[in-house]
Amino acid sequence: MNPIIYNEFGKQNFTRLTSTTLSGSVKYIGSVLAPNGCIYYIPGGASRVLKFNPVNGVMTLIGNSYGVTSDHKWVGGTLAPNGKIYCAPQSVSNVTKILVINPSNDTTELLDKVGGISYSGGVLAPNGNIYFIPTTNSRVLKLDPNTGITSLIGNTYSGSTSNWYGGVLAFNGKIYCAPLNNDKILEINPANDTTTLVGDSLSGTGKYSGVVLAPNGKLYFTPYTGADRILEFNPNTSTTALIGSTYTSEQKWLGGGIIGLNGKIYFIPAKIGKVLELDTLTNTTKLIGNNYGTTTLKWTTGNLASNGKIYSGMYNSNQMLEVYNINKTNIMMADALIPSDLSLLAASNYNKYYNKF
Repeated sequence: MNPIIYNEFGKQNFTRLTSTTLSGSVKYIGSVLAPNGCIYYIPGGASRVLKFNPVNGVMTLIGNSYGVTSDHKWVGGTLAPNGKIYCAPQSVSNVTKILVINPSNDTTELLDKVGGISYSGGVLAPNGNIYFIPTTNSRVLKLDPNTGITSLIGNTYSGSTSNWYGGVLAFNGKIYCAPLNNDKILEINPANDTTTLVGDSLSGTGKYSGVVLAPNGKLYFTPYTGADRILEFNPNTSTTALIGSTYTSEQKWLGGGIIGLNGKIYFIPAKIGKVLELDTLTNTTKLIGNNYGTTTLKWTTGNLASNGKIYSGMYNSNQMLEVYNINKTNIMMADALIPSDLSLLAASNYNKYYNKF
């Protein structure tokens, strides 16, 4: 993978629309940066995987066609040490298999699994297995990428509501899942395949749509509809706090935040008009860049590319959102690079910070 290019830009708008236009609705939900430097977008309603090359801006549809749907076939993807990307089946009743993307030859295949739907995102654990986050499914789904074998692990939870949406690996080796409708954070312990509900009880529905690990070891949850502020969680103490300014609107930001090279966290606008920037040194937030309006759910979370820019996923918008001019200091450095030896991926800081939905 190419080294990250560092530039000191002047202060400008920070955001702009990029890429050629691509029609359709509920197109892509989540994306993964591959070792070849390209970003692969996970098809929600779109029929095929979208490959984007940040170097030349070229977009290509790759792999098999799985049909256009009005709902989400897959949500979020995870890079495994074998170099393949595994995508969580979400809410189309006849699409119950895991989507596997092979960036080495741009092919796709479907992988059988136990149980039904739905899952939202997955996390690569230090043991090399991927754990998919249960949304309306009652248990966590575990996948061994080496064998393709899946199993259901941990406690059984009510599948009648959209419980959790997205997860992240913390420094303690455990996985934490964002409470969408559930009132608590879900903790997955890959060491013994157990699950626990942790943190303070949180009222409301549609609260948080993703989570990100910061260099300070704390987790930051993305406010969606039922939450008006970012939720901070300390895995060492299992305590939570609401931080930053208050933002009152529906479907504000979608998917886990993305750490820029400057160490700040950026949340991609879904239905709200602007990108949200969080400074974890001061726990302050501000809206940055152009205002893209509040009439539709535009984008989902994206990826930090090797050029230091962030590229969003396209939900209803016909173009990607590019976040730029933010890398005044390169704090993340090697942590923002996929290890050249993929056998080291699961234990890497890259996996903790960036390899998640």
